[in-house]
Order: sequence, then C-alpha cells, then structure tokens
Amino acid sequence: KEVYYKEIIIVLGNHDYYLIGFNVFQTAHAKAKKSKKLYRQNGIIVLDGDVVELEGIKFGGAMGWYNSAYFLRISFT
Repeated sequence: KEVYYKEIIIVLGNHDYYLIGFNVFQTAHAKAKKSKKLYRQNGIIVLDGDVVELEGIKFGGAMGWYNSAYFLRISFT
C-alpha cells in the first residue's frame, strides 16, 4: 500500500461472506467480521455502512448482496 497508494478503501463483497468449503467459521457474519478486522489491521479502510472523507472527497459504502436471513444460517452443508 505505502509504495503505490496513500489509502486503500474497500467494501466487503460476496466472497467475504461465502462459506462453502470453509470449515473455520460457523456463520457468514463471523467470516466477514474477521475479514474486516484483518483488513483494518493492515491499514485498509473498510466501508460498512459508513462514510470516510479523504482530501475533501467523501466515500461511502455498504455490502448489500445478501439479506439478513443469510446471516442467520449456521452451516451450508
């Protein structure tokens, strides 16, 4: 990041919530929460229903692929 960009901004997508083949997480929400934590620990700005302003430009974002019923599933097997 520091070599090419001042900041990196991301919005979580469907693969941040995708569970098939992943036995580490019980829910899609748990996987996404861990992803956000890891991104942020590495200096990446994660937009999840919020807005950030950089050099006078506002960026907003939210993941909107799945409805809340998706988070309630415990497993996909």
